[in-house]
Amino acid sequence: MRRPSIRAAFGTLCFTFAALTGSLRAQDAPAASADTLLQRVVVIGASASDGFGLEAELETPAGLEVFLDAAWTAPRAKVVSHATNQFFFDPLGVGRDQVDAALEAKPTLVFAVDFAFWFGYGVQASDDARLALLDKGLAMLDELEAPILLGDFPDMRPALKGEGPFGQPMLMPSQIPSVEAIARLNARLDEWSAERPRVLRVPLADFVARLQTGRDLELRGQRWSKDESGRLLQRDLLHPSVEGTAAMALLALDALERGREEVAPDDVKWKVDEVVEGVMETTRPAREARRAKRAAREERMRKRKQEREGDGDGDGDEPAGGEDRSAAPEERRAA
Repeated sequence: MRRPSIRAAFGTLCFTFAALTGSLRAQDAPAASADTLLQRVVVIGASASDGFGLEAELETPAGLEVFLDAAWTAPRAKVVSHATNQFFFDPLGVGRDQVDAALEAKPTLVFAVDFAFWFGYGVQASDDARLALLDKGLAMLDELEAPILLGDFPDMRPALKGEGPFGQPMLMPSQIPSVEAIARLNARLDEWSAERPRVLRVPLADFVARLQTGRDLELRGQRWSKDESGRLLQRDLLHPSVEGTAAMALLALDALERGREEVAPDDVKWKVDEVVEGVMETTRPAREARRAKRAAREERMRKRKQEREGDGDGDGDEPAGGEDRSAAPEERRAA
């Protein structure tokens, strides 16, 4: 086992916003090691965490957990995901199921990067109704005692110009909160997170805004120009691509490394291309198995076609089976 990177925190609960920038250092109680923090990692959330659309690039499903596994260098158990792209159908029910599953796993760390999304988005009667629904979602999260990586609310209006699998936008205008409502939702997240030092905020809103508007993007020394950043989103302008999911994973890990003293910079591979390469290697067996299955299916179809064509060979006097198909249906029934 590698020697853990341990730096004591300033008091037992002093993981404040100052700690996010690394201003607090060892004083009293020692922090847990990264090995302990990464012992039971759970992902909960919606379609971005579930890897919606990534199968088109990878030829096999892969969610955020695969990217996290590929990004870490620190010893850890395999990340478990309960995220689903069906979250929008029933945020309260699906959220409840995911939190219950996480509680059963007794997690040491929870990634909830897009868990809050459908507690603010979706068709609601009013902005107050959106806030009320968010409070119910946050109450669920509050049952988790482990550190939580929680993403904020991006403005997804640009996704109305995107093209989903069927050529239409993935969101309806009625599902998108107003600019004022988004500000209120994020203010509520700020307030809630500030009261809970174990909750680390992932700046998803700024990340997504830069992708959608083509602004330059920087993450841990990596830069995407406005001409390059567009490739981090899928055509629906809502979900990240493979490269974008790798960047999203590193965005969350950046918040984790800045906010938890026991996580050292060298516990993570900070290069997006290295993370993507790791994901490609991890998914290679599944990809090859799918290709082999597809090739076998195509071969069976080819042989069946040959057999059918072979059954039609002959002198043309009588079709296979001895039945005269040239006769009218009435004549065949009479015979």
